[in-house]
Amino acid sequence: MADNLSAIREAVRNSDLQRARELIRAEHQINPSAELFYWAAQVAITDEHKQRFMQKAKDLDPLFEPPLDDLEEDVFASHRPTPTTTRQSVYYDSDVERVQSSPVKNPFKGETLPFKFYFWKETGGVNFFSQNGEARENELVLNKASLPYDAIVDTDLNYDRLLIAFRPSTSLNEKFGKLTTGNSVLQLVKPTFAKVKMQDVKKFIDRVRSYSRVEESRLRLADEGNEHLFHTAICPVCKAMVNLSELDETRYIFCTFCESVFSQKNVTLTNGEKHSHCERCGMYSQPRRSLDFGLTFLIFAYRLTTRYYEVCDSCASRIFWRNFFSNIISANIMFPFVFPILLLPRLTTLHRRDSVFPMLDKANSLARKGQTKEASELYRQAHKIAPNHPGLLMNEGMTHLMVGNDSNASKFFEKALQSCANYLPVIQFVARLQSMSRNNG
Repeated sequence: MADNLSAIREAVRNSDLQRARELIRAEHQINPSAELFYWAAQVAITDEHKQRFMQKAKDLDPLFEPPLDDLEEDVFASHRPTPTTTRQSVYYDSDVERVQSSPVKNPFKGETLPFKFYFWKETGGVNFFSQNGEARENELVLNKASLPYDAIVDTDLNYDRLLIAFRPSTSLNEKFGKLTTGNSVLQLVKPTFAKVKMQDVKKFIDRVRSYSRVEESRLRLADEGNEHLFHTAICPVCKAMVNLSELDETRYIFCTFCESVFSQKNVTLTNGEKHSHCERCGMYSQPRRSLDFGLTFLIFAYRLTTRYYEVCDSCASRIFWRNFFSNIISANIMFPFVFPILLLPRLTTLHRRDSVFPMLDKANSLARKGQTKEASELYRQAHKIAPNHPGLLMNEGMTHLMVGNDSNASKFFEKALQSCANYLPVIQFVARLQSMSRNNG
């Protein structure tokens, strides 16, 4: 528990709120506590959620007080050098600048991204007319109103809706105040026929903000006298600056913004827009959007449920057949109309096979069936395409974990971090396993 809370605190201190939220979600499923809800309140997007989390912390422990920074053990200690030493280089063929003492400058001067959007109202729905927006180098302009990037705390994407959380102390005009209703969150929706997607807007904002966050890290290290541990890299896919400070130098780098994996020489190994981890099983694959759709019609009532997942081929198949049989068993009279809606997304996922790792979906499917030997052979073929890819190594570790071979699983997870020291999916997964092990034993 202490290790996971240290990881959460470290993420909050580095202003990596998305990472902190992911760690909190994982820990909440295992061991919710007053301190965990305290940290959830610190990274909450809305004031309403913040108050709710703080209330839950008080309900669990009325005597709880916020923790001090120096009381917990750091979960990343095994992958981080001591402050008195320089970072160890695990991969020596590198042309990345080791120490940068000068201030980090934003290279996006003069760049803009015009886009169309709707304001999503707190009461539900959008405005009737679309409005003009523009992402600039220092600010986001929405219908002639300015929101400086310094005021933005975090961004999140809920399919086609962009959520922008900003500091409550930010001075906003009357229109923004009405749209946020005191929650300090703006929600933007892409018009149907607009060319620029909300994903592109988020990418623009994130990559610009990444430079200011890295500069904050540099200043913190300089104040501590450890600026020699400062180290960054530029993602060749989204152009964001990745903070690698205090981490060992390894063969690959993981972009925490777009989830791409690239080498120390800025050569893209895999693009995060195509390859990432499945939302359901957590295995590295080429997730595709899959529809979970249900329509049950009774004599006097009906129920409609829809939800999209970004899942691997194996999980997409499970979702399809689960919906198919649930409609059959329930004798749903609307099933003839529901079936084509279920079938179309499934046919789409079958058509879009993985062109980079054609064997990966089959390997993951075999792994989940416990066929370790057959899956390992396919993973070896994948490593010929991308040697020691951290996502593939994590899959192999999960394969051994599923059949109870914890020792081999640990070796693959360690190897994944030796290949990519900042590979966040492995760090989160290992932290969760460590917490489960302590709680069970």
